[in-house]
Amino acid sequence: MGKDSVGGWMYLTESEVIFASHNVNRLIHSLSISLDKINDVRFSFVLGFVPNGLSITTQAGLVEKFVVNNRKNWTRKIEEGVLAQKTA
Repeated sequence: MGKDSVGGWMYLTESEVIFASHNVNRLIHSLSISLDKINDVRFSFVLGFVPNGLSITTQAGLVEKFVVNNRKNWTRKIEEGVLAQKTA
């Protein structure tokens, strides 16, 4: 969130990606991105070299970055959800 990192949980539903910070953060933050508003999902690198980042770009051009485990699986599942929304 800005230049601060916010730890928490990311969830994928049939219609959105949801992030909710855990209560031990200095910044409490939540975010939901509708799958039908996602333009791109791609790998990113934390600190420029750690391969555990995931970037989601919305149709409005907003880029949200997340640190996740199993980013290949997250990317595949989000892309499948985006495709399902477009064909529904």
